[in-house]
Amino acid sequence: MFAAIVDELTGLPATDLDDRLAAAKRRRDDADMEIAAITAVVDQRQLYQDHGHRTVNGYLKQQLNCPGSEARKIKRRSRLLDRYPVIGDRLGDSRIGVAQVDRLADGFLHRVAGEQFEVFAPLLVEQAEGLEFAEFTLAVDYFVSRADPDGSFDDQQFHEDQRTASVTVTNGAVSVFAHGGG
Repeated sequence: MFAAIVDELTGLPATDLDDRLAAAKRRRDDADMEIAAITAVVDQRQLYQDHGHRTVNGYLKQQLNCPGSEARKIKRRSRLLDRYPVIGDRLGDSRIGVAQVDRLADGFLHRVAGEQFEVFAPLLVEQAEGLEFAEFTLAVDYFVSRADPDGSFDDQQFHEDQRTASVTVTNGAVSVFAHGGG
């Protein structure tokens, strides 16, 4: 399949490749937006319990065959987009990418800065659209540093980011895994 696609693309001029890349990005962004929407519904209705999971993260890990870190990103995206649908619309329109959404989620879900996110969301979304990713990252970091000037959340956030835990039941056997924290 991959080789066939490469063969098909090999003879195309650069402008056609650019168009194909843009179309593929739109499909990917649309899929990421839909996954976030599905996750928001599953999370709100706690449908992950129907699959034997205690959290939406476990559900995502199973359903998407992804690592816990990716499941966590998807959950964070879904919570941001559920609260701010306009950001989801921008992702679906490919005006911003999933990396920008993840950085916006960092600001939105920050324990201290998140309380002020609503006021700054329109500006941050505008910056997500107009700035290069590295510059946008600096803008989000600046927002967080101004909203949480003493950085009281940094150490705790580090410890939370470095820990994982899961409980799964497979064929009647319970498996518990935990790592990290502080």
